[in-house]
Amino acid sequence: MTLSSLAGQAIVGQYVTVPWWPGHWEITQGWGPTDYSGEPEGHGYTHWHAGVDIAVPCGTIISLPPLITSAAVRYVDNPGGYGTAIVLTVGRVDIWFGHLAARLAPPGTVRGGAHLAATNNSGNSTGCHVHVEVRPQGARYGTDIDPSAWLLDPEGAAAGQGQAAGAASRHRTGPGSPGSDVLAQGDIPGSTSGAGGTPLDALAAAVEQGVSAAFQPVETSIETAERQFVAGLVGSAQVGLGAVMMAGGVVAVWAGYRGQGVRQLAAGALGAQRRLGAAVQRPTPAAAPAAATEPPKELSASAQAALAEARAGRGARLSPEVAEELRRQSVRASRVKGARAPRMAPAAHSQAGDLGPRAVRQRLALRAGRAGR
Repeated sequence: MTLSSLAGQAIVGQYVTVPWWPGHWEITQGWGPTDYSGEPEGHGYTHWHAGVDIAVPCGTIISLPPLITSAAVRYVDNPGGYGTAIVLTVGRVDIWFGHLAARLAPPGTVRGGAHLAATNNSGNSTGCHVHVEVRPQGARYGTDIDPSAWLLDPEGAAAGQGQAAGAASRHRTGPGSPGSDVLAQGDIPGSTSGAGGTPLDALAAAVEQGVSAAFQPVETSIETAERQFVAGLVGSAQVGLGAVMMAGGVVAVWAGYRGQGVRQLAAGALGAQRRLGAAVQRPTPAAAPAAATEPPKELSASAQAALAEARAGRGARLSPEVAEELRRQSVRASRVKGARAPRMAPAAHSQAGDLGPRAVRQRLALRAGRAGR
């Protein structure tokens, strides 16, 4: 069945072939009034669909029909509605293709047979399809016209643009009617419009895209190098901080074990170093000179006799001279290293060893007086 019109919802479910892309695909929504609540108000209807939806698979290439000699391309991005879109100006009408994956033609003038875009389901879409909408050139949203001729027979539509313009004027809404306060095509909320259709604009856009594509690898390499440098710097800082913390922990543990603080440890180390240096530099003290000693002399005969009587335990009379001689002999013997003083009986030791010379003489004299009585 060959379709002659894409208006109304009676055509939903039918398949159509158009010269814009290859294949035979199903129509999912026609142009005009609709019961679908997701469509806005328009043309005096509660819900109005401004174009035709055809369920072409994602990635299908849209091309300008060869018999259309030239057209002007511009870009529109409307994430909440058309998604990624391209607008093709042919004569006095704008043909909108929405829900695309990518635009293949640069902004500017294109010739018949040029690839325009690849389809997808971007924007407000529930699946892969393309939305085709026709408006008078530069007209506002809500001034859409029947797209049937431009989809089914674009060459004939281009040849009869006078009638298309007249038909468009009949569908424009007047003041106070539904859709009269909608925005112009370039001012759709959330949308951005591309450049115009002059050759100079096309050349500028192509140069800009080429420069961006050329420098993209360089920018990526620079960003990667920056990330690697920052990661290396952070890693080195972490290693250094870990080493410092480990050294601090060792010092703290050692200080706690010693029961001392870091300052005390430093002061103790400095003191030990000073003492070690002083010990190395301190000269060996010279040996004290030996005291002048006088070797013991031989006792006189009287002294030897008195000493013998004292050792035998017999009482003896000691003259002051003998007592003094024995005391001096004892002193001399104590000063000589290794010499032994003459051993005396306890009585003689008490008389000569524990008392001074004067006391010894007095005690000996006293004992001599007692012995004479």
